[in-house]
Amino acid sequence: MKNRIFLILNLIILTSIFVANPFFDTEEFLNKVDEITNSEEISGNKIELLKSGELFYEKMEELILQAEETINLQTFIFWEDEVGEHFKDLLIERMNEGIEVNLIVDLWGTYLNSLSFMRELKNNLNFRIHFQISYKSDGLNHSFHEKYLIVDGKYCVFGGANIHAVNLDRYEKKLFGEPEFLPAHTDTNVYLEGPIVREIQKEFIKNWEYLGEPIPENEKKIYFPELECFEDGIDLRFVSQDYTRYRTTYINDLMEFLIENSMESIWLESLYFSPPFTIAYDLYNASGKGIDVKILLNNEDFIDNKSNYSLQTLYYNLLVVNGGNIYEYYETMLHSKIGIFDDQIAVLGTFNMSLRSFFLDAECVLVVEDPEFIEELSDYYFSRIEKSVLIKYEDI
Repeated sequence: MKNRIFLILNLIILTSIFVANPFFDTEEFLNKVDEITNSEEISGNKIELLKSGELFYEKMEELILQAEETINLQTFIFWEDEVGEHFKDLLIERMNEGIEVNLIVDLWGTYLNSLSFMRELKNNLNFRIHFQISYKSDGLNHSFHEKYLIVDGKYCVFGGANIHAVNLDRYEKKLFGEPEFLPAHTDTNVYLEGPIVREIQKEFIKNWEYLGEPIPENEKKIYFPELECFEDGIDLRFVSQDYTRYRTTYINDLMEFLIENSMESIWLESLYFSPPFTIAYDLYNASGKGIDVKILLNNEDFIDNKSNYSLQTLYYNLLVVNGGNIYEYYETMLHSKIGIFDDQIAVLGTFNMSLRSFFLDAECVLVVEDPEFIEELSDYYFSRIEKSVLIKYEDI
């Protein structure tokens, strides 16, 4: 009898551990997310996780080569290196073949390029640049940080990677001595098909028209073809914000809402970590309630901005003292931006857990609730946790 009671109690405990968050599966939850993000869940999509820069660029090239009518590319960095040269030449080649190629870049992601490289882009493509020091400036500290490629209005590559050789394994030449091998930065990108591509295309057109003359209404149809809604497809949500231009806080509010309503786990990964205090306090409270809070960040050696490393360490004491788990990655630089909540909802895209993303730059994310994809994304996340060091309170 005692053994039977013990077994039943264990089953109850195990069930409580692995049960899904019931709130995340309700109409009330969906309606609230609709409201705070000014978006809606779109059904019938396909998504494929691209786990390396090599896969990301292979898919980009494949889509560019198969384009029949239009190529729309927005990126923060379009760097003058072997990757940038390759895609510059490829885009110009497709433009010369009669494909409509529209490219948006940001000044701060291109300002170190040569004038000849930038002239090639400007003179051979439909080209617009977010130019912070122009008369139409949004402020020197504001950037277009969104990144996506949309081909024929039907196919999309979306995520955090730029057009930059740092996403590939490479050798860096040295003035003296042997070249240094540098492993590729990590990132998270996805390939998309289905109705969600229309939402991302709308964002591109909005940004394109903000930077120059609007597209005549009779010419817009080419960018919005009929899209297949896959019977076995998944639900996706596209959310964008730009606090500087529009005072929108849709992603901020989404992240805060998901953190506040998670019951079991909050797993975050970010290039930089300097969230507003309200978010840090929510993470502090979550870990204090026994929620599994894991935050995967760069270490001082690999991060590209030492001042951002100093900023992230200011949060260590607050979070670790209450049971939060902070990990520093030691393989290469993390450029990935991921949030996984209760193993039910994933957020990925360009949004860092930093003050720039919260209050300055144009950003965008996808919200995914597909169990199969989230399992794959979680495995990808934990493959980096395994190569990281847990920050202990006595080491802070």
